[in-house]
Amino acid sequence: MFKLKFFTLFVLAGLCFGSGNGEGEGHSPGEAETAEGGDTSADQGNNEKKPEESADDGKSKAGEEATAGKAGGNKAGHKLPNFIGTEEDKNDYVKRLLSTCSTKYNIPKINEYNISFPTCTFTCLSSTAFISSVNERIPKGMICNENNITCLDEGPCPSLPVPNC
Repeated sequence: MFKLKFFTLFVLAGLCFGSGNGEGEGHSPGEAETAEGGDTSADQGNNEKKPEESADDGKSKAGEEATAGKAGGNKAGHKLPNFIGTEEDKNDYVKRLLSTCSTKYNIPKINEYNISFPTCTFTCLSSTAFISSVNERIPKGMICNENNITCLDEGPCPSLPVPNC
């Protein structure tokens, strides 16, 4: 009787905790994801390339693969304010922010809906528990307000000039 109970327990444990065929499981470790809230990831699409492969490929890879919602067909940055410029300018803006996160922190993901233009900051989002998300400054010279006003090395975005009469 003990042997039958042990065998039944062993079979049930194997069925519950054993390696399955993937049905009903979450995404695999190398699978890219775009979560709600405008997360933009530079490693979407091609699971074979890693961000640390080469320094010169980083910009072109981020540009080709940094899309927010491939199902919708929109490029990364399509929801940025119009003072950034055209759709291509917005895409380039996000690619540059992604490049900053990738090179400084090895975090190839940002939340493009949470870019704070008045304070010239954005967040590099981590998708692992080992690395925390990091607030980063928008690089110097990037647009942060109307009339092509750009971020400085430190401090908030300069305010718009007062019109003269």
